[in-house]
Amino acid sequence: GGAVSASRNEKEMIEKFENDSEFQAAWKRLKARHPQVEKAEFYRVIYGESGGNHTAEYISRNTGNIGAVGLCGFTRGTAKGLGKTKDEILRMTPAQQVDLYSNYLNGPPRYRGGGFGSLSLFGAAPSAHHMPDDTVVYAVGSDAWNENSWYRPADNGPITVGSMKNFLANKNSKYAKS
Repeated sequence: GGAVSASRNEKEMIEKFENDSEFQAAWKRLKARHPQVEKAEFYRVIYGESGGNHTAEYISRNTGNIGAVGLCGFTRGTAKGLGKTKDEILRMTPAQQVDLYSNYLNGPPRYRGGGFGSLSLFGAAPSAHHMPDDTVVYAVGSDAWNENSWYRPADNGPITVGSMKNFLANKNSKYAKS
């Protein structure tokens, strides 16, 4: 089978951005810098991180703190590495956030592609996005393992590149490739 159809909300998000000339110009700049990024996966990342809301704020269920913001789910550390604060990101337009995401893909580490799911994986664990599926990303009992329970394999073992890809493929099954 091919791709399963996207939800109505997701289709509306894509249509909104497809008809936003500033956003499309930013997409073209990103694509020129990162030709390995596919538009469908880029939209999947945005939908998964924010539902297309450029002022989205993810609240950590463990700490109650704001964990990530904006279209692409920029964390405090990522924002700082890009010379921004989370508040500054929340004041950016969607197109400005796409340009910032393009800078994020420059690294370090630099996004190198790696097939379906690798862009989502890069957002979650940048240094592991090109590693083999059995690479341990978060050890059992670590803070990151506790904070990211959705990435755990069925046996509750360590979070690996493969278990993260499985979650991201299932979470976004409407884009899953056969």
